[in-house]
Amino acid sequence: MRGHKHHHSSDNHTIKELQEQITKLRADNEQLKKQLESK
Repeated sequence: MRGHKHHHSSDNHTIKELQEQITKLRADNEQLKKQLESK
């Protein structure tokens, strides 16, 4: 089933969500690094 590419307005929305998830993951990574270093 192709032809799912006519939702341009929702693309920006998902990109923003992905960017937010990436920043959250980066913060989690920093916390994990600190925990590993403190051991």
